[in-house]
Amino acid sequence: MMFKRRQVSVQRVLAFVKRLCTLSLSQESSANSLALLAQTRAFMQMYTASVGLVDSESISAGSFQPEVSDPDHCHVESTSLWELSLLADHYHTDIRRFSAHLGAGCPTTGAGSLHAELSRRPPVEFCELDTLPS
Repeated sequence: MMFKRRQVSVQRVLAFVKRLCTLSLSQESSANSLALLAQTRAFMQMYTASVGLVDSESISAGSFQPEVSDPDHCHVESTSLWELSLLADHYHTDIRRFSAHLGAGCPTTGAGSLHAELSRRPPVEFCELDTLPS
């Protein structure tokens, strides 16, 4: 989805962003969680409609069904990225920074923006690190 710019439904993108955040909670390695959050950031910057998942007030009717195989029909607009509130209390400093950044809607400057060394690093580089200092 990231390499070729093609027509992808907003529902599919939102469902993918939601699944990336959910996966970042269950990683044993902080490096893997950071890589997933960095990829989430890339999607949120590329598809600005995904920032709506951060706002819990914009939830629509229906219930989110993550087990539905077709992401276009899982009612992702009925949920928020609640995973970010859990990651805000993570023991790893960079994961806390990423979750605050994503929760603020990925600002480029000001409060909630990321440090340059984190914002310029591609997601795959986080996975290549064996251990990350806190």
